[in-house]
Amino acid sequence: MDAIMMHQAGFDNTVAVMGIAFTEEHLKELGPNIKKYYLLFDQDQAGEVAAKRSLPLLLKNKILPLRIDLLDCKDPDEFIKSQGILALGNQVSSSTSWLDFFLDKLSQTVTGENVDAKLQLLKECFELLKPLNKDLSASERLIHFAKKIGLNSPESSLIEQFNIFLAGQHTPPHLPQAPATSAPSTLAANLTPKLPRLDRDQPHIIHETQAPDKIELFLLKQVLKNPDLIKLENFTEVLEFVNNRQIKDLLKFLPKMVAEIEFADFEQTIIALIDEKGFSPEIKQLACEVFFQWSPPVQADETIVKKQFLQWLNLS
Repeated sequence: MDAIMMHQAGFDNTVAVMGIAFTEEHLKELGPNIKKYYLLFDQDQAGEVAAKRSLPLLLKNKILPLRIDLLDCKDPDEFIKSQGILALGNQVSSSTSWLDFFLDKLSQTVTGENVDAKLQLLKECFELLKPLNKDLSASERLIHFAKKIGLNSPESSLIEQFNIFLAGQHTPPHLPQAPATSAPSTLAANLTPKLPRLDRDQPHIIHETQAPDKIELFLLKQVLKNPDLIKLENFTEVLEFVNNRQIKDLLKFLPKMVAEIEFADFEQTIIALIDEKGFSPEIKQLACEVFFQWSPPVQADETIVKKQFLQWLNLS
């Protein structure tokens, strides 16, 4: 019935998955040319169970299924009747992955300061990420999850334990905990700013195997010197040319950070963030070059900002 309602509403590329009877043979029938998969079950406990059972099969086949949030409605039929077709289209456009939905829900489990309970959550996270094997996206999500539940462990230890889990040694994770206090920052030893409360959005840094190239460092330098560059409409398009993950994550995070802090605090906040999150030596050195000779600029003229930005585009 839900599939019929979706077709009547104009969503022609809809098929019924028959609940938990969805198999690899069905996946082959859909073909290899589909770019996005939206997995839409009833928005209740039974629907979540069905989605969770289907998830490993899809992830194993390199498919990250998206979840359409039906808000307070149980199924597409009810949503379309109460909210309308356009509203459903908006929900489709803003959909997020089922994997991240389950990880986020798991991370909200209350554990207090109970380390054993947190390690149990980490093991459940391992189970969710297992179909991704050693894919980079699994490591990123694992590190992000551990920080969200308050496990203050080295990233290398997290990945090592996950690899042990993948190898079939399903013992409870044993992770060394970093000390509660540490020596003053080597980059910002004389600075003690409070980072904005954006823990959900702060970049979760991964270790790069390849150093950033000159163009990427040049872009980051220009943005750090003149944060107004991030306000340009085509700034997000420029990020498509950035391959270094650390620089890309930092540039994507800056608009959120700038929106939360006073402009005068930009220098201290970005220095503390770069040092605290373990960015590469090249990025730390660039920050030193910019900020240790830097004073907060006055509000830049938009014409000048655009000219600087276009100069960078010409170089790339």
